[in-house]
Amino acid sequence: MSIDSLYVHIPFCHSICPYCDFTKVIFNEKWAKQYVLALLFQLEKYKDNKFKTIYIGGGTPTSLEYDDFKLLLCNLKEYLDLSSEYEWTIETNIDSISEEYLSLMKEIGVNRISVGVESTLDKSLKLMERNYNLEFVKNKLNIIKKYFKNINLDFIYALPNETSDDVKEEVNNVLSLDVPHLSFYSLTINKGTKYFNLGYKEASDDIQREQYDIILKALRDKGYKRYEVSNFAKQGYESKHNKTYWRNMEYAAIGVGASGYEGNVRYKYKSNLLKFINKEFEKEEEILTEKDKKEYYFITNLRLEDGFSVSEFNKTFNEDLLKNYKVQIEELINKHLIILNNDNIRASDEGIMLLDQILVKLI
Repeated sequence: MSIDSLYVHIPFCHSICPYCDFTKVIFNEKWAKQYVLALLFQLEKYKDNKFKTIYIGGGTPTSLEYDDFKLLLCNLKEYLDLSSEYEWTIETNIDSISEEYLSLMKEIGVNRISVGVESTLDKSLKLMERNYNLEFVKNKLNIIKKYFKNINLDFIYALPNETSDDVKEEVNNVLSLDVPHLSFYSLTINKGTKYFNLGYKEASDDIQREQYDIILKALRDKGYKRYEVSNFAKQGYESKHNKTYWRNMEYAAIGVGASGYEGNVRYKYKSNLLKFINKEFEKEEEILTEKDKKEYYFITNLRLEDGFSVSEFNKTFNEDLLKNYKVQIEELINKHLIILNNDNIRASDEGIMLLDQILVKLI
């Protein structure tokens, strides 16, 4: 069976952000060259597959040297289903993308770019050790718009000492940037990061909720649809690749730390860069039971504002959802956490913020 989506992980960065918990390493030219060659070797296992979406994430993919970056893109293009309305996304940072790389990406066929901005506020940027300001972001974005229309910008909220007024200013700045897709993630403090070592704590649930509600209302008022908890898009700009994850569909993955889902197996490649360079592609695997698949279905699909189709669920799992989960569904409806409308089940606005309470009942 053909798999429609491929994730490619590039672990290299020119600097390590104090909050980042992704698989990453400081850029090393020799390692990066060897890594790209190992990636292309690993990619060959999918030589009979054509992907409708490819997503290159990191790390910072554009930290690669120009020739290595070009080599990777030219090879990946051979795996793209050019007959489809494909989506090919590359992640970058606002302060590390150049016109030279933008031109190359456009020329080879990349049609979507996801840019880490993280904040437009001076005090937040300083806290996140980012050396630019709103004016810089606007100027760089004007260059990006010369090459790409389908643009996502990433932001982080609920930072230490961030107030609701800060978030209101932030979201006004963000809206002035006028891009069709926005992602807002609350700050998480993970073991091993600089923030963790400095003793920073995550904002309380109440503060996170208050700030999220400010973001949600402001974006909805300007015509953005929240199609997934953290993702907002103008009509026609929802990420096809990300919806592969949230619809619990299969996807392939290559690279250190990359996670995939094929057949009955969810897997994650181990984060040992030197072994990977030596083409030792070690991974951890989770063999899924029917019960596991059902749990993942609920966990992912209920993050989507549109929820899922009851008939699709019944067909996938060969059971009657409304009959087998009658008590749980009625209770969740009465608590205004989910909405059942004909063939569709989705979380309410309140339910999306209290997903754990829904999932406890269903799984």
